[in-house]
Amino acid sequence: MTTARAAGVAFLWPSFAGEIERLGIEVDGDLLAQTCAGTPVASAAAEIAAEPSLAREVAGIRLPRLQRSNLMLMLFITQAIQLVLVALVVFGFFCLFGSLVIRPSVIEAWTGSPPQYTGPLHLLSDELFAVAVFLSGFAGLYFTVQAVIDQNYRREFFHHIEDDLQRAIGVRKVYTALRMHLAEAPSAPQASAEEA
Repeated sequence: MTTARAAGVAFLWPSFAGEIERLGIEVDGDLLAQTCAGTPVASAAAEIAAEPSLAREVAGIRLPRLQRSNLMLMLFITQAIQLVLVALVVFGFFCLFGSLVIRPSVIEAWTGSPPQYTGPLHLLSDELFAVAVFLSGFAGLYFTVQAVIDQNYRREFFHHIEDDLQRAIGVRKVYTALRMHLAEAPSAPQASAEEA
């Protein structure tokens, strides 16, 4: 299972990094004002969008690595929840199907020894449990690969979460621009006082 998780992360990482980079570039101008609507920086975002020089400056702002990692973590958690749900459904299906269809005599014929049972109820053999775990892990890995290569799924997945990502990126860009301009503001009065 650990190998499947590592492979899943390896498949998803470049895809998620590319999507976050794309959204970071797209969030500017009117879209910046739209994404910041309803946030504390909404009025500042509208002013930035109305001023071309400020809009160009904000368009050049990129998220630092740590903040990109936070957004990646949000995507990974969302994807992991879907992956775990798929794996659990597949696991439950194979446990139920196997316990109804595969008789102990069949297990013995396949493995060469009678089935082993853990627990008092003897509803699920250890062999059936191991096969269900393997198949659900494989299904989860397959789902992860499909999530990367299937354009329709990616479009649907990112469509549901894109607004949240754009809002986070837009607010961060406005916040960064405000901090830069507020840091520059105190130096101007000091300079004029020194000249006087």
